[in-house]
Amino acid sequence: STDPFVAGLVGFFAARAAGAAYCVSVHADYDRLENRDMLARIPFVNFLAKYIFSRADAVAPISNYLANQVKRNGICSSYMHVIQHGVDTNFFNGVAKSRTREHLGLPLDIPIVLYVNRLSNQKFCWDALEIASLLENDDAIVVICGDGPERKGMETYVMSDARLAHRVIFLGFQSQDNIAALAAESAVGLVLLAGFGLIELCAAGLPVVAYRMEWQGEIVAHEVTGLLVL
Repeated sequence: STDPFVAGLVGFFAARAAGAAYCVSVHADYDRLENRDMLARIPFVNFLAKYIFSRADAVAPISNYLANQVKRNGICSSYMHVIQHGVDTNFFNGVAKSRTREHLGLPLDIPIVLYVNRLSNQKFCWDALEIASLLENDDAIVVICGDGPERKGMETYVMSDARLAHRVIFLGFQSQDNIAALAAESAVGLVLLAGFGLIELCAAGLPVVAYRMEWQGEIVAHEVTGLLVL
């Protein structure tokens, strides 16, 4: 199970019925209500989290930040191990491929600010448009890769603003191959609050701008490999 609430409870009983070990892999800060679905916002689910954590055979947060969150919920750390996400650095190697821009329909001579993330409010996707509005006309283009519930609204907003319409390009969901190629072509990555997207762009050697939130300081060295803001 990857969440400690209703799905965690189902996974726990399924594991026990099968006589299998049970591990909870923690991928998000569930103290932020926006990271929970509607059912998981019911007050009693916090009790479920403690019940599951205390009975799991192993707890595997993906970052030290999340490990500390689990500990603050009173969970013993003796069976908790941080297992971070990983990417293939031979794939995200920062080596540019020929005709990437042409293949994706991007201008050939303007620096790219690359945004890679799910387009949801949890990821502060609308902030990317606010940042784009601060650019001068020909400074750069903001290329947004990703899909999600906010995409349609964001595209409508951009089309209604003449300045943004010329500097923001939506590419939708892209393959890892295209993301790796774009990272090698870009000047900076914009990953305000992300998971794999942040790791992939950093692995490609791209300087990134990220919010100083949650676990991102474990990946981005401020003023060395990127900037942590807010």
